[in-house]
Amino acid sequence: MIPYIVYSHSEYVDILSAQTHYLSSYENKILLINKSDIDLTNLYSNYKQVLFYDDNLPYASRLLKLTELDLDYILFIHDIDVVVKRNDVVVEQLLDKMIEYDIDRIDLQYKNIIHNQGTETLLIDRDNSKFYLNKQENVKHYIYNVQPSIWKMSTFMEIMLKFQNETYRTIESESMQVFCQKYRIFKLYWESYVNCGHFGCIPFFQFIHLTHAGKLLSLTNNNLNKSLVSIYDSILEQFKLTETRKFDTRIYGPEYYHGPSKIKEWV
Repeated sequence: MIPYIVYSHSEYVDILSAQTHYLSSYENKILLINKSDIDLTNLYSNYKQVLFYDDNLPYASRLLKLTELDLDYILFIHDIDVVVKRNDVVVEQLLDKMIEYDIDRIDLQYKNIIHNQGTETLLIDRDNSKFYLNKQENVKHYIYNVQPSIWKMSTFMEIMLKFQNETYRTIESESMQVFCQKYRIFKLYWESYVNCGHFGCIPFFQFIHLTHAGKLLSLTNNNLNKSLVSIYDSILEQFKLTETRKFDTRIYGPEYYHGPSKIKEWV
């Protein structure tokens, strides 16, 4: 099974606890976190391995700690993107497709972009799982982003080394998008998708982006499918997140949740 790498920080232990809970049945996972004085022994015990990065380094340089791992492919995810529903068989099928077609990255966020003939598109149609992988070349569509992804490790580390001074907030820059045009990066598409809060997901891999700038996803203006509302409520209650964090109170219009990433677009 592909190794999951969960990136976190000690300031997000409350969020990390939720992520760890929902990944409890998945044994092959590694935690990447900063060193701290907090006793997190019980939390660490849920992971196959724990790597510690230097908190003084910028985000991209922290990720270079992963060069210590002898791994060809990983599923990289942040603590705040809590994986609430997943199909491990389908994820392994994606890994097989990556190896077969020498793909550098598969973005696990849904992207509703259909390409004209000439742009590489792969159909996944196995075990009742059917969707497209579309190669990304348009810099306006975030060829690179920080969302959950399956990476070829060598490519991931090459990119982080090139942009080692970037922070979490600056790493999705235009220069990054242009640089990543040379890689074989694909995004997921199918006619139906699940609203997972800030993002759209294909049913086999659903994650709730719990926080934005440290604030919790709104209770009322959150773009969650009905099937995920009760799960989100349960997370808030079980991990007492409302005691440690405030809700995001910004008002998002329909263009935020149903803009270019959700509207069929011919390019």
